[in-house]
Amino acid sequence: IKSIMVSFQDVCANMNRNVRGLAYEPLCNLHSATQDASARESPFLDIMTDHLFQCSMKLATSCGYPHHYFDHMVLDSDEELEVERNDIRDVLRAITGGEDKYSGPPSNASLQVLHRIVQACTRSILEEIDSAGLPHETAVHALTALAKPLNCLGEAFARNELQNPEWIEILDTTLNTLSYVGGKLVNGLPTISVAEVFALSRLFNLGFSSLCPALLSICQKRHLPSALNLCLQNAMHAAFLSVIHIPELLTESTLEHSPYDIRGAFRSPGGEDHVGILVFMRLANEGEALAKHVLSLGHANGNNLLRDLCKLHEDLKVIENNRGAGIHYGKGVTPRTRRILLETISKFTKVAKSTPGLLEDGGTEAYKMLRDLFESAVMHLSRIPRLGNFDEKTLFEICEITFDISAFDSEFVSYLFSDSIESVALDCVSTMMEAGFYGYRNCLTCNEQDKEMIQWSRLRGALVTVIKASAYQGLPSKAIEALRALTCAECEAIILQCEAGASSQSYIFNEIIFPDEGLPAGAFVITFAQLFDSNQLSSSGAKDYILAAFKCCTPVLQAICHECPPFTLATSIDPRAALCEAWYIAASAITATMQNKVVSAADNSALQLISDSCCGAVTLILYPLLQKDASKQVHKKKGMDMDGPQTLAVIEFFENIFLMESGALHIVTHQLQLRFQAKLDNQNSDAPFLGIATLVAILFRAASGSLPPWTIEGFPSTFAALYKGCGRSIDVFVKVVGAAMKIKLSSGPYAGSVLAGRFFETMKEVNQHNFLRNAAEIASKDTDDGWRRFKTLLKQAAGGKKKASGFSQKPSPSSWDCDRL
Repeated sequence: IKSIMVSFQDVCANMNRNVRGLAYEPLCNLHSATQDASARESPFLDIMTDHLFQCSMKLATSCGYPHHYFDHMVLDSDEELEVERNDIRDVLRAITGGEDKYSGPPSNASLQVLHRIVQACTRSILEEIDSAGLPHETAVHALTALAKPLNCLGEAFARNELQNPEWIEILDTTLNTLSYVGGKLVNGLPTISVAEVFALSRLFNLGFSSLCPALLSICQKRHLPSALNLCLQNAMHAAFLSVIHIPELLTESTLEHSPYDIRGAFRSPGGEDHVGILVFMRLANEGEALAKHVLSLGHANGNNLLRDLCKLHEDLKVIENNRGAGIHYGKGVTPRTRRILLETISKFTKVAKSTPGLLEDGGTEAYKMLRDLFESAVMHLSRIPRLGNFDEKTLFEICEITFDISAFDSEFVSYLFSDSIESVALDCVSTMMEAGFYGYRNCLTCNEQDKEMIQWSRLRGALVTVIKASAYQGLPSKAIEALRALTCAECEAIILQCEAGASSQSYIFNEIIFPDEGLPAGAFVITFAQLFDSNQLSSSGAKDYILAAFKCCTPVLQAICHECPPFTLATSIDPRAALCEAWYIAASAITATMQNKVVSAADNSALQLISDSCCGAVTLILYPLLQKDASKQVHKKKGMDMDGPQTLAVIEFFENIFLMESGALHIVTHQLQLRFQAKLDNQNSDAPFLGIATLVAILFRAASGSLPPWTIEGFPSTFAALYKGCGRSIDVFVKVVGAAMKIKLSSGPYAGSVLAGRFFETMKEVNQHNFLRNAAEIASKDTDDGWRRFKTLLKQAAGGKKKASGFSQKPSPSSWDCDRL
């Protein structure tokens, strides 16, 4: 056994990276074996844990950055090296009991390995230094890779769940070691060259940030380890100096086309934001106990952390202005990182003001500094002329200031949209809104200045962000109105573009202004969905949001249901798709508020919005012609292309309709019947029944080819919801499904034809009977496997697998992330 282990350890120390990689999975499997109850009593347990330790250290010492690697900061990072470092961090976490979510203290075997690795790293850090007088980066890399198991250990400590209290020594050792590394960086950062200090400083900041959950657990105990305070002091001092001395980007970033960016990116590998700022962000946001301790620690030592951070922000803003518009490298940090610092200061200040006696002045000085910064930004924006036309420079300036304003605490931002505000704030909001309307009002105006509209498109994201940031005890009524007005402006622009024709040129809805990595249409609509999903949503707030969304309903549905075929120009972007997706996500969120009793199931505005949206969705599914060869539809298409994530949102919306309270479901399906006038031959049925049968028939039609083939993959949960909406009555369910197979429309292009499509129209009676019999059997069991079987049953009934359909693969949902535009 010993010979085998020695040979395996040689693999871990092999000069070839690919050979070393063969060891990762066996090591994780061996660790898993030590977790079995039988292994805990095994005489070989100590041998196994020693083997895990030996192998892990050989791997850890093999993935350091080569000598002079950071002498060439402009080069892209070595992707293979970064992948290996990631993999080794994963192995170290796996064999030491690191978990994403706490489920109990690590096992004794895991703690033994963890203890030995921490001790080995500590010895190397304390005893070995490089040519610059700093600890070796590889030892710090191995130590900081243990953040997750150390966090689990901290959680177990806070919960008093450690079987052997002596294991807390691991945390003590780690804190002392990190304190030593932080002290070395504090001494070295002002004098050592960036190339020499870069790797260690970046790694230290990242590692310390990752340990914040453990620090929070420690701060929740009454008796704190003596090493904690010095570790915090040195870590914050090192983070502060790293922000001052090391720019976030030494040169222009290559992250858009390189997964690990340039070597001179002071960020996590492949990530964003200056890691020195992330230290303060995590300390402020990990938990109130940690934030309070950090603030009190600075005060006890005669320092003023908040004042220092405010001054740092001020300096970074000056550097940013001196760099010039759109230049984010060379010195300082990116605007997004600076705003993270601003959010962090706001968070610390809020904690200080809510905790009497924590600071001598109660955080008053920091609050005043923040207020001054906020008022300065508002004043600056209010003085920008609103002449109707905005050039690139002005739009960029408005966008950046709006993003800055949104980084302040909601107490400040809500002031802009309050009912009793000063003329300066009114002018500020007017400038934001006028600039926000600018692009929509010029969607058909010939404009060769793409750069101008690019800044306008970014401004859309800034407006979304500032509106959401104003939610202090709920979104102010003027912010809700701003959201409605911007939504309607977008819809009007889309309708104008559709009226101009599918081949018309768009000066905003194109791949330059609305690129794949940019902010899609529907950004203001999706904000409604996010408001409804908030954990702090009140009944009164929900009613205000629903009323505003209801006012947007008609223009949104007019835009997404416009009969204009898909745009034909190669550079055009059809904004209806993203708007449709956002709208039906929002509509689903509204149905959820009714299901959760936040809003009454009898709320007229909500019911009308859901009913109208349901009719709109049915209209979209009726647009495509059901033909065997999809290519024949090209010249007959009506409405937008549904081959996208908007279809996912529509199907989920149908599912939420079926889950509504029975009274609300009857109202929605009754409205659907009034709109489409469906009928069953030789049968008299009430309107709600015909309405729900129409909705099910539309799902059958979707499976028959009206929507992409991947749509049916979401049907198991949809029909499970339908069964629940039928009161879990097998008879009612079968009656609805049976009616859906035969129901027809009384008027329109499909009058007289079976709505479900030609496969159901030509289905033999015996096959219909078998389909319903199988549906009844599946409903009687009401299991996930059963409803997946129903999907297969439906797929066969609707013509089987659609080959060469011309549709794309199932898409991912859109992203409306505004942080990094």
